[in-house]
Amino acid sequence: WENAFISPLFDNENNITHFVAVKEDITEKKKMLEELITARDKAEEMNRVKSLFFANMSHELRTPFVAIMGFSELLYETLENPEHKEMAEGIMNTSNRMLATLTKILNLTKSEFEKETALQSEVDMIRLIEDIYRQFSVAAARKNVKLLKNIKFDELVMHTDGNLVSEILNNLVNNSLKFTEKGSIEISAQIIIKEKKDILELKVTDTGIGIPKDKQDLIWEEFRQASEGTTRTYQGTGLGLTIVRRYAEILGGRTYVESEEMKGAAFIVELPLSNYTEKVIDK
Repeated sequence: WENAFISPLFDNENNITHFVAVKEDITEKKKMLEELITARDKAEEMNRVKSLFFANMSHELRTPFVAIMGFSELLYETLENPEHKEMAEGIMNTSNRMLATLTKILNLTKSEFEKETALQSEVDMIRLIEDIYRQFSVAAARKNVKLLKNIKFDELVMHTDGNLVSEILNNLVNNSLKFTEKGSIEISAQIIIKEKKDILELKVTDTGIGIPKDKQDLIWEEFRQASEGTTRTYQGTGLGLTIVRRYAEILGGRTYVESEEMKGAAFIVELPLSNYTEKVIDK
């Protein structure tokens, strides 16, 4: 392959007398470009295959887990022997944990390979927060932890992706519940103004073990926890907060944490508000 440039030379009477030709061998450049295009196409195909694989995995693995959970719950209700009931409860708890782990891995992978975008619709934030509150009420009561909510508006309907916001709160409350042995967990929501922009601030505050200052950045990374290693006290994949940050970024928001070791933690998500209606409570 050659790249050629030809230019005429003129005399004083503006007649063409000569031509100047400059040639460059671009065979290697052409070859490199073709290799890059091939590599890009292969990468895109690989991402497509991975997305299809994880979609199939989601169906093939979740379906049996849901069946196991359903049958074990039915078994638990019909058993009378306390020892047998305890075994059935163990099956339910293990299945729940495995399903939650699988869901987090699949959600994270989906956001990586499919470049997930927000599916905008009108979302009633009061109802969404109430649903999360009810979802975790029983689990909090079992641990003797008070679950509180503090919503500083009477009404808020915003244009956003309700599923992503729900997953954000779900993971935050679940994380706080895991690391809080006594005291309380509070889900709060309010509208604030930052840089002359309306922001929805979602906050989950707990009285748990807290996070050392030097570990507050790594908790947002994949498979990382403030307590790590084989001797770590708390179980989990270390994916919940990673998903929170990734989903917040998809929604155009940001996340941060305020915490001190052994003094609890406040996990804060700020989401931009647009096309919304609200009523603010006087507090």
